[in-house]
Amino acid sequence: MLYTQPTILNDLVPAERKMGIDAGLAWKTVAHYWVVYIDKGISTGMQEGIDAAISANIPVKYRCLELINQPAVNGYNNAIAQRQSLSALI
Repeated sequence: MLYTQPTILNDLVPAERKMGIDAGLAWKTVAHYWVVYIDKGISTGMQEGIDAAISANIPVKYRCLELINQPAVNGYNNAIAQRQSLSALI
């Protein structure tokens, strides 16, 4: 979220957006799991991070800031966990 602040990087400038995405992806070298907040959907940059985490065998957890959406998130997390378990068997 740091990189989305108005005075840090402009998401509308492709080079700045890439810098923000790359900075976020740098965390995967030390991450125990990857957390994705899905209240407003999943952007292409977020999907890039999800794909990178899955490729690095880092568990992905989906969360919502609004508790009203939590049952949907729990179902989503269960489905993803099952998919990741199946992928490990292949």
